[in-house]
Amino acid sequence: MLRTMKSVWTWIGALGVTEQTAHERRRITVLNRALSLGIVVSIAYCVLYLAFGAPRAAAINAAFISFYFVALCANYGRSHRVARHVAILSANLHMLALSVFVLGEASGVHRWYWMFIVVTFLVFTRNEKRAIYGYAALSIGLFTSIEHGLMRFGAKPVISEGVASVLSVTSTVLTLVVITIIVDLFDRETGRAESALSKENERSESLLLNILPSSIASRLKDGRQEPIADSFAQVTVLFADIAGFTEMSDSLDPQRVVALLNQIFSEFDALMEKHRLEKIKTIGDAYMVAGGLPEVRADHARAVAEMALDMVEATGRYQTPTGARLGIRIGINTGPVVAGVIGVKKFIYDLWGDTVNTASRMESHGVVGAIQVTEATYQHLKHDYVLEERGPIKVKGKGPMLVYMLRGRKGESAKA
Repeated sequence: MLRTMKSVWTWIGALGVTEQTAHERRRITVLNRALSLGIVVSIAYCVLYLAFGAPRAAAINAAFISFYFVALCANYGRSHRVARHVAILSANLHMLALSVFVLGEASGVHRWYWMFIVVTFLVFTRNEKRAIYGYAALSIGLFTSIEHGLMRFGAKPVISEGVASVLSVTSTVLTLVVITIIVDLFDRETGRAESALSKENERSESLLLNILPSSIASRLKDGRQEPIADSFAQVTVLFADIAGFTEMSDSLDPQRVVALLNQIFSEFDALMEKHRLEKIKTIGDAYMVAGGLPEVRADHARAVAEMALDMVEATGRYQTPTGARLGIRIGINTGPVVAGVIGVKKFIYDLWGDTVNTASRMESHGVVGAIQVTEATYQHLKHDYVLEERGPIKVKGKGPMLVYMLRGRKGESAKA
C-alpha cells in the first residue's frame, strides 16, 4: 500500500515535466503536489462541513476543487503559466468565499492564506516577479482584511462559536502541516537538482581535464577573453608514428582499424600518465607528447626518453594481419616552445615553434623501430642513456643535422 502511494505521489509530481530547466521542473512538481494536497484537504473539509451542518461551505469547496483539477490538467497539458495563475487565484478566492460569506473570520480558515503566500514563491519562476509579488500582496491583503473583520458585508456565519473554534484550531494546524510538507518537498527537489548539477559539473570537469591540462582548464574557466599562451625555455617534444599503419588500414574494416588504434593509443596514454608527461594530440596514427609543460620540470628529456623506450616495447607486442610485428618511428627534440589555447571552438592545448617542427622532422626522417633525437636532446641524455650517432642527415627545411639514435639505458643491454 505504501509503495503504491509513493508511486502515485511520484507520478503526480511528474505530470507535465518534460525538457524544462531544473528551475522550471521543480516548480511544476511542487505545484502538482500542492494541488493534489489541496484537493485531498478540500475533500476532507467537505466531509467536516457536512458533519457540522454547513452544506454551503461544502458546496463552495466542491466548486473550487474543480478549479484545482483544471489547474492540474493545465500543468499536465504543459500550460504551466496558466496552471500557476489558475491555482493561486482560485485558492485566494476559495478562502475569500468561505471566510466572508459562510464561515466568518472566527473559523480561522483564512489562515490558509499563509500557505498561499509560501506556495506563490515556490511555484512561480524567477521571471514572473510581478505575479509573485502581486499574488503575495493579494493574499496578505485578504488575510489582514478578514482577520480584522473588514470584509463581513453583513453576512452572518452559518456555524456556531464552538464549531468555529474547532475549525480555527484545525485550520491552523493543517495549514502549518501542509506548509511544512510543501517546503520539505521543494527542499528535496532542490537537493535532487543540485545533486544532478554537481554530477554534471563533475562530468564536464572530467571531460575538460581529458582535453586540457588542469592548470590551463582552470585559467579557461576563469572566463578570460584573451588567448592563453605561455613561453617555455626548455621543453622536450616527442612525435611517434606507427609505420605502415595507413597501408595496413586499407586491408581492414574501419571498426578493426579504430579498435586497434584505440588499444595502442590507450597504452600510450597510460605511459604518458606513468611518466607525468602531457599528451598534446593525435593526428591519424601519429601521437604527440611533451615534457616540461605546463608545469616546468628539470628532467623533461629523461621522462620523454623513458616513455619513448616504453612505446617501442609496447608497439612490438602488436601484429599486422600478416603476423608481422608493428613498428614505430619516434622523433624527439628539445628547446623553447610557445604553448597555449587559441580560438573559441573545440579547444586544444597546442605547441608552436621550431622545436616542435624539428621534433616532427626527427620522426618523419627516422627509422622504423628506432628513436631519433637531435643534438639538443642528446646533450640532456648522454650521461644516462646509450645513444648512437647516426651522423648528419639532410632534414627538410633544416638542411644537414647531426642526429642520434636512442638505443637504451646505460647499464642495460642496448636495444636495436
